[in-house]
Amino acid sequence: MLALILLGCNPVEKGEETASQPPAASPPAAQPPTAEPSTSEALPTQQPAGSVEELAQKYNDAKAAYTKDPSEEHKSKYVAATVAYGTAVMMGEDPPRVKYPKALELYEEALALDPDNAEAKTNRQLILDIYKSMGKEPPKSGS
Repeated sequence: MLALILLGCNPVEKGEETASQPPAASPPAAQPPTAEPSTSEALPTQQPAGSVEELAQKYNDAKAAYTKDPSEEHKSKYVAATVAYGTAVMMGEDPPRVKYPKALELYEEALALDPDNAEAKTNRQLILDIYKSMGKEPPKSGS
C-alpha cells in the first residue's frame, strides 16, 4: 500500500471509480511513420542482437576477411560488424572510462572505410558530446 501511495497510485478496485477521479486518458493516436532522421537528429540505435563477445567475434572475422580480400562485399560486412560491435560496447555495462574510448575507436575505424555511415557518425558524435559536457578531452585513437 505504501508503494502505491509513494508512486502516486490510487488503489481503486474495479468498479469503484468515483466522480473525483478523472477519466482514464485514452492512448495517443498512432503517428504515421516518418522518414529516417538526419544524422544530427538520430538517436543511438538499440543494443545490437548478440552479446558483446559474439559481436567482437563477428568483427574479428569480418576484419580478417576484408584484410584477405578487400572486395566491396567484405568491406561492407566489415563496416557493419565494426559499427554493431561499437554500438554494443557503447551501450554495454562497462564503466564509461572503458567503453567510450573503445567504442569511439571502433566508430572511427568504420568511418575510415565508410565516411558516410550514419550510425557511426551519430554515435561517435554522441560520445564526443559526452566528453565535451564533462569538460574532458576525448581519447586519441589508439590510446
